[in-house]
Parts: sequence; structure tokens; C-alpha cells
Amino acid sequence: MRKKRILFLLLLLLGVSILWAGRLQKERTGTAENLTEEENLSSDVQEMPQETADITPVQRMTQMQGAKEPAREVQDTQEGLFYYEALSDAEKEAYCQIYTALISRQKETLSILDSGRAEVLYQYVLNDHPEIFYSSSFSMEGRERNGVLSSLSVQPVYTMTGRQQQEKQQQIDQTTTAVLTSMPAGLDAYGQVKYVYDYVIDHTDYVLDSPDNQNICSVFLNGESVCQGYAKATQYLLKKLGFEVTLVFGTDQTGADHVWNLVKVDGDYYYMDTTWGEMQFSDQGESRGINYNFLLITTEELLQTHRIVSEIPVPVCTAERDNYYVREKLLFQEKDYDRLKLLIEQAKAKGETIVRFRCGSEQLYREMLDELFEQQKIFTLVNGDAITYSSDDKMHTIFVFMQ
Repeated sequence: MRKKRILFLLLLLLGVSILWAGRLQKERTGTAENLTEEENLSSDVQEMPQETADITPVQRMTQMQGAKEPAREVQDTQEGLFYYEALSDAEKEAYCQIYTALISRQKETLSILDSGRAEVLYQYVLNDHPEIFYSSSFSMEGRERNGVLSSLSVQPVYTMTGRQQQEKQQQIDQTTTAVLTSMPAGLDAYGQVKYVYDYVIDHTDYVLDSPDNQNICSVFLNGESVCQGYAKATQYLLKKLGFEVTLVFGTDQTGADHVWNLVKVDGDYYYMDTTWGEMQFSDQGESRGINYNFLLITTEELLQTHRIVSEIPVPVCTAERDNYYVREKLLFQEKDYDRLKLLIEQAKAKGETIVRFRCGSEQLYREMLDELFEQQKIFTLVNGDAITYSSDDKMHTIFVFMQ
């Protein structure tokens, strides 16, 4: 009887042990399943969008860091930029969020709820950042709560993949590095701006249907563009040299949309228009040289041919000391034909075929045009050589082309 009781207790203990082991195994299996689900969820969250999956690990890390960059740090990098500085504190925050979305290729929630204003801020970011050549539009997503808009997010639309962006940037870097390292040493601020003006004009053809003509790729990679491409390439190079420079939008004398630059040189603001530096484009005779009428000019001079259209006030430019004709001593305040003859002789000695100068008043301009070309005094200055000429009634400039 005692042996049966002991056997019963042993069997009972064995059954309890089996049940406990089974429960423990089940709990362990369930924990493993839960961990597997959590790991999969984490993997899904970290998966990059398809359009950025073909970029390098270094660029991917940069983008991920850019998306998480503290707002204050992003704002610090925008200080001094023309359009950014014109904004209220609230709009500066939204501007930085759009900038972050652009460079990180990720959607960002904005701190403002005005979609129309968000569109303006997007354009301001592009105006301040010519290096962002890979986006030209964006989409917005709004969320409502009780019929009222509660949040607004922005997702830039890209014109190329991350890999293509990287490849084009490398090509741009190669071109612009070569341009800037070829700049003569020792140039002052005026000399550096003139160097950029000359480069962009000499290496770009004005072609209406040129590819990428709204960004810097058109100039640096293709050598063809329209006004916005010219202006952005000019801005890009001058920013590399440390100048405060921006885009100005408006129209030309025919009413057509146009873009040019505002740049600060030696503490003063000036306008410059590399598009109109093309001699042929600005109707200054044959395409045989650069038109310097639009290198570092005043507001008064600009408004002879341009009209500014901007909701952000632009400074009134009055300085003349770094104007091309002033710096190159080609501004005539009185008739001085001995001086003009010397300029012609110096040009010939250098192998140059064009002499350009500007008259300080309309009266002087009219008198010199009449005496030089109607009365043919010019032939006594060029020793009888064949010449052609062109003039600009608005800017009071005269161009003499020697054969």
C-alpha cells in the first residue's frame, strides 16, 4: 500500500514537470516570435526610398543626418542669405524645414499651415541655393482635424535619382574647381567678379530650348542656357569666392521675364547681368566680344533696360567706384580724342579688335557719336583702318570694332 502511494506521487510530479516544461517552451517560442516581428518592423522603418537607394553609403548617412539636424544648426547655415534674411522668424523656421527636406530627400512637416506661402518659401530656398539643381517642384500633404487643417508636410519632387545627383555634382565640382584655380592670383574683389562675369559669358551660349536651363547644370555641364541658368551659375561661382550674391527677378525692356544678379562688392551693392553680357544677345553689333554695360551697375542704370519685380525689397544701388568703365578708366567726362587714340593704339598692341568706352552724359555721347562717325574723325584715330561701330543710347556707350 505504501509502495503504491509513493509510485502515485512520483507519477504526479512527473506530469507536473512535463506540463511546466511545455508551458515554458511555449512562452519561449512566443517571445522569439514577438522579437522577430519587432526586428522586421525596425527593418521596414530604416529602409530607404527607392529613389535614394542607389546612392553611396556616405551620401546616405549625410542625408539621414541632414534630416535630423537640429533646427538651430540648420538656421545658422542660412544666415546672411538674401531671401532667408527677409523672412519673419516663423517663416525662417519653415524655410529651414523645406531646405532640410530638399537635401535629405525626405518628407518634412512644416511649422506653417499656409500652402501658398509654403510654395513661395520653396522658391526662396532655391533662389538662395544654386547648388540645389535636382528639384524643381514639390508636393504637399495636409491633415485636417474637425474640418480644420492641422498639419502640412512637404515632399520635394526630384528631377533625378540620388546617384545621378551625385554624378552631376562631381562633374560640376571638376569644372568649377578648374575655373576658380585658373583665376589669376592677387585679384581684388572687382577683379574676381569680372573674372566670373567673363567666364560665364565666354563659356555659355544663349539657347532657348537648352536642357536644364533653369539650373547650373546647363552652364557648367552643357555650355548652353537662358537667363536663369546664367544667373545661377554666376551666383554659384561668386558664392564659392565668398561674395554676398543673389538672384533678382523681373522683366526686360520688352516685358519678357528675366533674371539677373545682385552682388555686394567692397561693401556696396551692384547689379550684374551675365546674360546681357553676350554682345550678340544684347544687340550690340556682332558677337565679337563681351558687353560690359551690365557689369556692376547702379539701380538707375539698370532701370534703363530692366524692371524689378520682387515682393522682397532690394537695395538701391548707387555706388559707381567698381563699375567696369570707372575701374578700367574708360569713362569720358569730356571730349578727349588724344586719350581715345591712345586706347586704340593700346588695344592694337595687345591684339585686341574692340575698343569700348562710355560717355558721362547724354550730351557728350551725342557729340562724340556725331564727330567720330558722321564727320568721320574716327579714321584719323585708327590711321585709316577699316572699322565698324555700335552704340547704346540708354547706357551712353560706344563700341569700335577694328578689322
